[in-house]
Amino acid sequence: MEGDALFGVVPYLRVSADGERVFVLEAGVSRVSVWSPEGRLLIDLGNPGQGPGDFMGPYRIHLGDSWFYVRDGQRFSYFSNDGELQSTVLPPAGVGYRGFRIRVHARLADGSFLGRPSIPVGIRLGILGDDPIDRVPLLWIRQSPDGWSRTPAAWQNIRNATLQLRYPEESSAFTAQPFSDADRYKLDPGAGTVVLARNAGTGLRPGEAELLEVAAAGDTVWQRRLQFEPIPVTRSILDEATDFMVRVSVRATLERMPGILEGRSPHDLRNRCTFPTICRP
Repeated sequence: MEGDALFGVVPYLRVSADGERVFVLEAGVSRVSVWSPEGRLLIDLGNPGQGPGDFMGPYRIHLGDSWFYVRDGQRFSYFSNDGELQSTVLPPAGVGYRGFRIRVHARLADGSFLGRPSIPVGIRLGILGDDPIDRVPLLWIRQSPDGWSRTPAAWQNIRNATLQLRYPEESSAFTAQPFSDADRYKLDPGAGTVVLARNAGTGLRPGEAELLEVAAAGDTVWQRRLQFEPIPVTRSILDEATDFMVRVSVRATLERMPGILEGRSPHDLRNRCTFPTICRP
């Protein structure tokens, strides 16, 4: 491949409203680059680190009219459209929800935030003894005279979002469900809203999806339903997904623990591992 626009893992991509700037976030190298639609590099930002303009695990970009911010694992870094660092804002510290830490994802124009509780996977799946957690709030976090208040803007169904893989010797791994019916969501900091996409729930028919936009205060802005042709999940589709996940898991396991498969084949592991939570009924 030739040219400058070659990238590693790109978890986030945004295009400006006028279509003249393409923002590319590369998490693995802590880099944000901005390009013209023709592929000309306009801005190149970021290095791994904690200094001004550096990033620690960047994962989200939000575009304003004359600025943009980058959210990383520590802060919001605001830049002008020509790439000059303007300011950094730290998310609320020590703010939790029912004993769980809140991961703050977006900062709104009025200085409030949108976030989501960070719940350990063992608690979400109920494998530590409690019932599984089927939904979590998307929280509007704002400052009040008594400190930071936390109000649910919307509730996200996370049922069947995570898959537990059980291996021999009682070891486990976790990954995303291949056939999840959990809600998808996007945050719109500019509008101060949450957009939810649902394909399971009360009143939804097979193949039907519901889209709704909810303001931070909890009011529904708009709502509509779309009907698609349902796709049956057959035994062959399940087997193909299972084999793919085993191959990926075996490769990752061998990278971490090269000797774990000594004396056995990946096929042996495929036959001995179980998938107890594929689409919990």
